[in-house]
Amino acid sequence: MGKDELSMKEEEKEARERKLRKKAKKESKRAAELLKISEAETAETEVKEPADKLLNGTTNEKQDEQSSILRLSKEERKRAKKEKKKQEKIAAATSHATPLPSTPCTADAPHPLSKSEAQAWWEENEILVSGPGCDAFLPTLSFAGVGFPPDLLKCTEGFARPTPIQAQCWPVLMGGRDIIGIAETGSGKTLTFVLPGLERIRKAGAPDGGGVDILVATPGRLADLMEEGECDLSRVSYLVLDEADRMLDQGFEQAIRGIVSHCVPRGRRQTALFSATWPVAIQALAGEFLENPVKVTIGGEDLSSNKRVQQVVEVVGEFEREGRLRGLLTQYHGRRDNRVLVFALYKKEASRLELNLQRQGYKCLGIHGDKSQSDRIAAIEKFKTKEVPLLVATDVAARGLDIPDVEVVINYSFPLTIEDYVHR
Repeated sequence: MGKDELSMKEEEKEARERKLRKKAKKESKRAAELLKISEAETAETEVKEPADKLLNGTTNEKQDEQSSILRLSKEERKRAKKEKKKQEKIAAATSHATPLPSTPCTADAPHPLSKSEAQAWWEENEILVSGPGCDAFLPTLSFAGVGFPPDLLKCTEGFARPTPIQAQCWPVLMGGRDIIGIAETGSGKTLTFVLPGLERIRKAGAPDGGGVDILVATPGRLADLMEEGECDLSRVSYLVLDEADRMLDQGFEQAIRGIVSHCVPRGRRQTALFSATWPVAIQALAGEFLENPVKVTIGGEDLSSNKRVQQVVEVVGEFEREGRLRGLLTQYHGRRDNRVLVFALYKKEASRLELNLQRQGYKCLGIHGDKSQSDRIAAIEKFKTKEVPLLVATDVAARGLDIPDVEVVINYSFPLTIEDYVHR
């Protein structure tokens, strides 16, 4: 073969190769366009590998990959499209979800107390724990160690550590057990049952069929609403009887029995009963309403007044009391705006004292059974803000008031029972 012929054949070969490369480039561009169009129809994992090989391999490999993509059957594209939609649906459903913590935040929690350490703490704080399986519930001396999530722990900001009733009762309530808590007013009972209740709601989610998460009520009014068909308690699974002794003192035993009978039955309901005293009537009620409860007693079961309050007893005659009251107000109140609370035994007595003190120039209001609810609320708010720093009250105000910095409490007339005196 001559030199010219060889040269011609090489040129023809190069021309064919250029033509093939040009055709391959064109097909590669077309394949890329097909890939772009079919993204919504083909799963990303099925497209990525052929595309990489198509764009980076040899001409023959590109042609093979292009052919395999073009040969995707209609059924395969349909399956890929369906799978992609499924993945998009899952992603959309979880994109705004807030994951619940699988374990509580306990970074600041101290080591769990040993049984001997717990025993020493019980003795130091005069705490008695009794009931089936009570040994399993050792006190928790830090908020972070209880197991509440961070959002609930915000409720404890400003407090250095749990009170004794909280430290001992939280592990019991978080463990799902029924509980009896005996402790004086102001010991932190409210937060004791509120935080476990909120955590229970957080885990359970919204109530089925609508309705409120939490219902706070006095027994008399709630019994009325139930009788009128306005309240359905059949799904109440967390029940708190707060200040149970006081509710019985005020004659609400039958109303309480009716309310509890409409809740989830005992054994499937968690019940917490808190009281400042432990009389026989409360013991009987607890025996009916609670299932194998753990009982936590702070400071002993015997009724006692608050040891942190200085008490002074004066014996004066019937007709000397008003004069002595004026002397005490001059001594402890004068024209200052410090809060002073005066207790009277009867409504008429409280009304008379309120009027007489106003005539003497004192900023004074009264709360008793003859006052409307709105008048009572207004009087308490003015007392809290010191707009009216002197408040005359019957025992209607002895329970449930949360008013800090009351400097002096005067019992103008002694209550009928020691229990009422302690609650005042």
